[in-house]
Amino acid sequence: MSYTKTFWMDALERASKSALQAVLTSWLVGTTAEQFDLFATDLLISLKLAVSMFVLSIIMSVLSKPAGAPGTASLTNNVVYEPTK
Repeated sequence: MSYTKTFWMDALERASKSALQAVLTSWLVGTTAEQFDLFATDLLISLKLAVSMFVLSIIMSVLSKPAGAPGTASLTNNVVYEPTK
């Protein structure tokens, strides 16, 4: 089972999105639009969540490789990459 550049680019894209979603969620949980204050959040907790989600996403991509479409980090077969020229 080989891990191609396409696989790692796909996995890193997914992990980056997961990390960003974790940070945004940590900033928004427990606040409302009227109370939102970025500087009132604990940035260390946000960073820990982002790193955790990044690592977990990479692990999930690696574990999904045998089940998904060849050469991708997807668990489903719905993602198909065309070879580059």
